[in-house]
Amino acid sequence: MQNKRGSIFKPFAALKGFDEAIKEKEEIKYEKPILSEDKLEELQEKFMRISQGSLVYVKYYRNKKILEVEGKVQKIDSVYRKLVLDTITIEIDNILEIEIL
Repeated sequence: MQNKRGSIFKPFAALKGFDEAIKEKEEIKYEKPILSEDKLEELQEKFMRISQGSLVYVKYYRNKKILEVEGKVQKIDSVYRKLVLDTITIEIDNILEIEIL
C-alpha cells in the first residue's frame, strides 16, 4: 500500500508552463550577424579545406541564438547549402565561424 500522506506534500506548478516561460525570457536573443566580405572569404577558404570525416568546431546562428558545436563532418551539401555533422545539420549561410580541429 502506498503512503498517501507523502503525496500530499509533492510540489506542484500552480501556473502550468510558467517555469518554461521564465527560462525562455531569460535567454538572450540575438539578431543574425552580418558578416564582412573578409569574413565570408575566410569562411569560404576554410570550407575548401574541410572534407567528409573532418573534425570541426562550428559557431552558428539559429532561432535568435548563437550556438557552438563540435563534430565530425558527415556531408557538405552544396546544393541545399547545409553542413551535416554527427548529430546536427547546419545551414551554411548561418555559420559564423568554423575551425578544423
